[in-house]
Amino acid sequence: MSGLIEWYAQQPDSVIVAQIGAMAVVVTVLGSVLVALRTHASIAKQQRAAEVRKTKQQYYNAFFEAFFRKHLSLSVTPNNAEARLEADTALCAEAGRLPLYASQEFTELIGKSMEGPKEAAEVTTAKMYQLMREDLVTDDYKAFKDLKFPRMMLPGPVAPPPSSS
Repeated sequence: MSGLIEWYAQQPDSVIVAQIGAMAVVVTVLGSVLVALRTHASIAKQQRAAEVRKTKQQYYNAFFEAFFRKHLSLSVTPNNAEARLEADTALCAEAGRLPLYASQEFTELIGKSMEGPKEAAEVTTAKMYQLMREDLVTDDYKAFKDLKFPRMMLPGPVAPPPSSS
């Protein structure tokens, strides 16, 4: 070690300054590369989260469209069995997709609403929208814990059209 100190003591000041400058450049370049890598990783993570949020929003939109179509078919065209069957089928398909993207609370709330008319009356659209918005603004994934999978109300049979005799 003392040999290295003696060697530096024999060098002109310009060589020592040049070596210090070269080491400063190396440290600066390495620091810049590390900062660039971390920034890129952070941006990529934010982009993935935005894509997931957009996909979840599209699924939620499809679910709410089917949900409201079913309720409209019950109130607007209660005697049109074919429209009701189509609306029921669409809602069952969308409800079946809920565990793929929705939170456990939302999935169980919809499952409760599909158990029967009394349970459906207890579920408000305000509560559904609240849970959906909470799910869309959180980027963390929470695994289901003892998920009570919604029982699907399968669409009923379509009544035959009245005979024209």
